[in-house]
Amino acid sequence: MHCIRLLKSPSVISKHSIHDRSRRKKNKDSEQCSALAIEVLFTITTDLGDSFYHHDISLLFKLEFEDEHARSANGNNPAEAAATAAARNEQTGGNASGLKVMERQVGWRGGSRDHGLSFDLPHGWNGKRASYTLCITASSKSHPRVTEEGRMIMPSIIGSEIRHDASAQNDDEDNPSFLRRIPYVSASATAKGEEGHDLLIREAPPNANTSIASHVWDAGVATAAFLPRFLGLEQSTSRTKARSSLSLLAETIQSKLRRDLETPKTLTVLELGCGCAPLSVSLTTTLLPLLTDSLSNFHLDITLTDLPEAEDMALSNINHMPKLNHISTAFVPLDWEDVAAASSPTKSIPKSLQGKSLDLIMASDVTYNPATSPSLVQTLSALSRSSLAFSESEPLVLVAMKVRHQDEDVFWGEMEQARFIVVQSTRIWCPDFEGAVEEGEGEWVQVYLFRRLSDRG
Repeated sequence: MHCIRLLKSPSVISKHSIHDRSRRKKNKDSEQCSALAIEVLFTITTDLGDSFYHHDISLLFKLEFEDEHARSANGNNPAEAAATAAARNEQTGGNASGLKVMERQVGWRGGSRDHGLSFDLPHGWNGKRASYTLCITASSKSHPRVTEEGRMIMPSIIGSEIRHDASAQNDDEDNPSFLRRIPYVSASATAKGEEGHDLLIREAPPNANTSIASHVWDAGVATAAFLPRFLGLEQSTSRTKARSSLSLLAETIQSKLRRDLETPKTLTVLELGCGCAPLSVSLTTTLLPLLTDSLSNFHLDITLTDLPEAEDMALSNINHMPKLNHISTAFVPLDWEDVAAASSPTKSIPKSLQGKSLDLIMASDVTYNPATSPSLVQTLSALSRSSLAFSESEPLVLVAMKVRHQDEDVFWGEMEQARFIVVQSTRIWCPDFEGAVEEGEGEWVQVYLFRRLSDRG
């Protein structure tokens, strides 16, 4: 599985500077009046960046931006601007929201390391003060699918999106938002026979000096994509094998969803080592139709945990979800090494977590470093033990991983010693290219459900 990644922030420049940058005008007003273009430099690579996509493929670039003619003609009046934009849509290729849409097919040559292109922008583009969204996907975009044999398969290419918000306080075109487009099939889309949509997960900008927690990795991508199927909420009867592979997870979630107006029910979830929080975003998106049901007495409580430097990125993703009274979210800094070093690990976890009865602990891409496996497992054990004090049973633990080297086996020894057993598992095929069917033409993401054998006997 490969990802489309920007190598630098898109640049809006005068068209003549593409051919001769030494002639770029210094006067900003004259630059805004000249013909402009937006330049993009991208690559298609694995999540680790250790290999490039080695097949020819067509990509679709879709650029949406504000209709500056409409806004400038009507001041800041949204209603008048929308009316003017609607009247111009037929000529501009825009849409009813006042956005102009431009699309372009671009060929990627297999084995390339990068590819650059530029979009010619129409007169009226207001330079740095124009908001835009640039979406990059495979032209023949595919979605997560399940074969008749129950094999779950991801698309081979994961897209990207870049957003520049001109209404932000800083007028910096070099600081847009970079988002990973995780292909996702919602329960409602599956029931209607539709393809679904993409989850948008914000990541760190290219070349940013940030931690690995600021990026989304393959196990998180694949698990987020298939979470609706794991929960058994889709209506398609042909997906029985995929739904039953993690039936304990489905039962845990669905037990909280049964409508009971007399007794409010809360699903309490913790994402451990959350990074960009892909699993929490997927879970919340999947359950959103139930959380917006006016007759529902169901509440979702999600706690994101990671090192302090992950807080801004994690919260920026989860806080983009609709604000509902039925959803509670919080970030709690949690260092596994601190828990492991404590004389009483259960008492060393943050106090805000000590009083929680957890239903589910989720984690993805947390086993890659063998050196941290002992502290990771001790933290899982401490959270499970703490939860047991307020519950009849310990929480389910979902761990999604893509094994990258044999040293990761230390995780299994630590889990066995801590009395964690695998109760169910499944796997997701991540092909190197569309149509890949052989074992050597892709990798598996493994998804395990654990339960700790209780100390109560």
